[in-house]
Amino acid sequence: MRKRIAAIVFFASVSIYAEMYYSHAEYRDLYNEKYALELENKHLNQRFVEERLKLNSRIASLKADLETLHKEHRELQSLKNESDQKNAESISERELRIARLTTELYNLKKQKEEDERLCRSRLSDYENRFKILSEESDTQTKTLEENHKKAQDSLLAEISALRYELEKTRREHEAAINSLQQKHAKIEQGLESELNRLRTELSQCRDEKAKTEEELKQLRAITAEQQKKVDQLSDQAKNLEEKLSEEIRLGEIRLKKFRNKLIINVDNKILFASGSASLKDKKTEDVLDRISSILAQYPQNDIQVIGHTDDVPISNAMFRDNWQLSSERALAVLERLLKNTSHDASRFMAVGAGQYQPVLPNSSAANRALNRRVDIVVIPRVDE
Repeated sequence: MRKRIAAIVFFASVSIYAEMYYSHAEYRDLYNEKYALELENKHLNQRFVEERLKLNSRIASLKADLETLHKEHRELQSLKNESDQKNAESISERELRIARLTTELYNLKKQKEEDERLCRSRLSDYENRFKILSEESDTQTKTLEENHKKAQDSLLAEISALRYELEKTRREHEAAINSLQQKHAKIEQGLESELNRLRTELSQCRDEKAKTEEELKQLRAITAEQQKKVDQLSDQAKNLEEKLSEEIRLGEIRLKKFRNKLIINVDNKILFASGSASLKDKKTEDVLDRISSILAQYPQNDIQVIGHTDDVPISNAMFRDNWQLSSERALAVLERLLKNTSHDASRFMAVGAGQYQPVLPNSSAANRALNRRVDIVVIPRVDE
């Protein structure tokens, strides 16, 4: 790199005198090489700036990760310190008790040594007395021997009893020490288990947090998509209002939005003759063709064609009841809409609702006329 820069400086310094030492072709080659070196230098400077920005970004990311790790370490260290403090207090109490028991055992040993010394002293005293009395009569000697034997047996029995009591106390102390050690081990095991449980809960909380954040992200994306579909639905409604303004003014067609759906309500008076499921005339076909052309501009929507009747029963050679009449009328409208070949037929559905979904009570002729209708329901499709 330095060599190239030096070459550029050199060529720049001698460019004034190039004609004096080089031919025109040589000068041109040198100038081209100088220009190429300048471009390469510019490119290298750009790469240097980009690499420096990437490294700065990476360093910032690593610092953030390091801060997170420090925070987690401090939390774990705090938990460990609390656990160590509890263990230290428990161990301190057990050590004090062990020290007290050890002192008692030591005192018993000293007492035993003192008793043995006393016994030896008494035995020595008896022996001296026996030696003095041995010079007396045989009766006295026998008596003394018997007394000596009794005293010796008594002392031996007393020593044996003391040894038994000492051994019993030693075993009790050893059992107490073992019990304390076992309890201490259980406490340590329980604390370690609790620490592991807390670590597991911390890991689970982190996993749940990540999962919740991902679900929230997905919900936000779905909400944005739904808002986009609602906006498109409003645009479609405005388009329909413009193209069907005359029919809307005359009350033959009504538009309404309900729960993110657009409902195009078409009166039967412009669709069908009384008791018929055949489209009325050319005007009817023209209205449906205009609706179909607008629906074709929004291929992402699902379309439901729902036929409705009033509650006046019908029974003739063509229709058994209002169920069949409403279904046949829905199918007739659907077939006309699908005359527009740009539609995807898989998005359409025809439904007959009979007299069971009135917009008004069938209490008057005017209300029954409004209930006799075909609804074209536009439903935005939102990907999950």
